[in-house]
Amino acid sequence: MRFLIDECLTVQPVAVATDHGYEAHHISHLDMAAQKDWDIARHAQENDFVFVTNNAADFRALYATQELHPGLVILIPNVRAEPQRRLFTGALEQLAECGEPVNQVLEVDLDGEEVIYTLYDLPRRSLGHCFSSRFKTHPLYNNKLPDTGRSQSSVVGRK
Repeated sequence: MRFLIDECLTVQPVAVATDHGYEAHHISHLDMAAQKDWDIARHAQENDFVFVTNNAADFRALYATQELHPGLVILIPNVRAEPQRRLFTGALEQLAECGEPVNQVLEVDLDGEEVIYTLYDLPRRSLGHCFSSRFKTHPLYNNKLPDTGRSQSSVVGRK
């Protein structure tokens, strides 16, 4: 997988992807800062990049109109660099289990101390590959509970 990181995120996800053996580029390093969203989406699609953003509404709408795309990862919470790094690490772990997110969106969100991963088809098809996972964690705890030090990975639902 190859990742293109939006300018609304720090460069931390680039380092995370590289550390996990993936190719990744930040929009600002490609001289694409301030480009229109549709130009960025087209660049990602034409160059087979999974696009990573915090701009959920705009890119959901753009990707919903594409018949075929390499995938979209949305880091929902607007957080600083280190929590972004940890949330994207979790996203990569989810993608490693599920495979390439062709025509899919992986959303990563926080609900209190839980990280929620939701994968769904876009454009919408039949039930497809949909799941939602909740992990008891907090970005400051590096995906581990502070009292036990154990990683949590209980899936709360699969469709």
